[in-house]
Order: sequence, then C-alpha cells, then structure tokens
Amino acid sequence: MEYFSPVGMRSRAGTSFAMRSRPRSLATMSYDELLDGHYIIAGTPDEVVDRFAHVRRELGIGHLLARGAGVADGSPHDHALQSS
Repeated sequence: MEYFSPVGMRSRAGTSFAMRSRPRSLATMSYDELLDGHYIIAGTPDEVVDRFAHVRRELGIGHLLARGAGVADGSPHDHALQSS
C-alpha cells in the first residue's frame, strides 16, 4: 500500500474515494481481474499500446511514469528477455 499511495501524495478524501471505487483489495484480485480492470498493463507490444491508449483516454493523462519488471527486480533472465 505504501508503494502505491505514499504518505502525503493523496488527500484523505482521495483515499476514501479510491477505496470505495475499487471492488476489493488489489491483493485479492486475480491476474486476469487486474488486467481486465486496467489496474495493470501487460501483454504483447500491440496489446500494451492499446491498453495505454485506453487508460490515457479514460483518465485524460498527459504524462505517465511507468516501471517495468526486469532482471534488476529479481525476475528470471529469460522472463526479462521475453518482456523486452
């Protein structure tokens, strides 16, 4: 929780809204539920482009900071190569 919502980065009202708008804790959701709900973006390069475009349209964002998984994150080397 601290990673996704660090102290001081969201108001109490914003936190309350976020908790009400989510069906349940992200930790209890399956991979497919997270993907379908646009909580995570993953897939083939074409799928990822489409998912980013959807999120951009829905949220009206102009800038996005993204973090990818890779060898530095402890992922197996072959997984990192496949996700590049």
